Amino acid sequence: MKANDMQNENHLAEALCSSNLYQDYERAFSDATGLPVALRAVESWQLPHHRQRNENPFCAIMAAKSRACAACLQVQQKLSENARHEAASETCQLGLCDTAVPVRLGDKLVAFLHTGQVFRRKPTTAQFDRVTTLAADWGVDVDREKLRTAYFNTRVLSTRNTKRW
Repeated sequence: MKANDMQNENHLAEALCSSNLYQDYERAFSDATGLPVALRAVESWQLPHHRQRNENPFCAIMAAKSRACAACLQVQQKLSENARHEAASETCQLGLCDTAVPVRLGDKLVAFLHTGQVFRRKPTTAQFDRVTTLAADWGVDVDREKLRTAYFNTRVLSTRNTKRW
């Protein structure tokens, strides 16, 4: 992709994000689902929900450390690659699922609509124990009980739940 094309797509994504229509959609979606939603340019290298409305508190804790942030960015990159033609979901090393939907202008991919930071199944204590080990390896220094509360308060959207949408 040419630098000029990428810059134009970034400007288009920014313009869409600034539009009243998108801001109304973002507010309505977040209010109705309790989930974060973000519109991002195709070549964005930022965490889509960090410091955004309805960001998962567990994800916010993890994003505070660069190694955890890097792992999340790798998942976002894989998600962007897999969602170029249709909606796609990816699960991170910590067990949370994110989804991206391609936004097109004609045949041209201009952005992704992101949501997620949810579990697909109710988490277990054994999973949490593995997560705390990984978090320690990544240098996340947080009170275990605070991490536990954020982890187990994460929304669970099973396949059964999403069929109603």
